Amino acid sequence: MQTTLYLIIGIIIGRFFPIQASIGARLSSYSKTPLTASFIAFSAGTFILLIINLIADPAGISVGIDFSYPWYVFIGGAIAGLGFHVANIVLFSKLGASFVTLVTVTGQMIVGILIDHFGWFGIQATRVSITGAFRAAIMIFAISLVQPKMKKNVLAASKAEKRGVK
Repeated sequence: MQTTLYLIIGIIIGRFFPIQASIGARLSSYSKTPLTASFIAFSAGTFILLIINLIADPAGISVGIDFSYPWYVFIGGAIAGLGFHVANIVLFSKLGASFVTLVTVTGQMIVGILIDHFGWFGIQATRVSITGAFRAAIMIFAISLVQPKMKKNVLAASKAEKRGVK
C-alpha cells in the first residue's frame, strides 16, 4: 500500500517537470540569461520554502539541523539542482519539451540505477535487475528513435537563427 502511494505521488510530481522547465525557459527569455532565470526561480523557491517551514515547523528551521553530516549532504543537492535547472532552461528552448523530458527521465533512471546498485550517498545497495536494465535500454532506444528528427529540427532552427528569422 505504501509503495503504491509513493508511486502515485511520484507520477503526480513528475508531471511538474516539463511545466517547471517550460516556465524557466520563458523566464530566461525575459531575463535574457538562464543563470538569471535560475536565480529568480531559486530565490522565489527559497522564500516559499521558508514560509512553508515557518508554518509547518517553526522550531525545526533553527534547532532541528544536525551539521555533523558530510558537506555534500547540504550543498550537493543545491549544486546538482542548479545545474539541472540551468541545463533544462537552455535545452528546452533549443530541443523542445518532449525530447528534453525524455532525455532527462532516461538520465535520471540510469543514474538512479547506478546509485541503487553501488549504494552511493549512503543508500543501501540493491543489485540491478534484468528488468531494470531492460527498462533503461528501452528508454535509450526511444531516444535513438526521436534523435534523428530532433537533429533535423535543431539544424533547421540554427539556419533560421543565422538568417535572423524567429
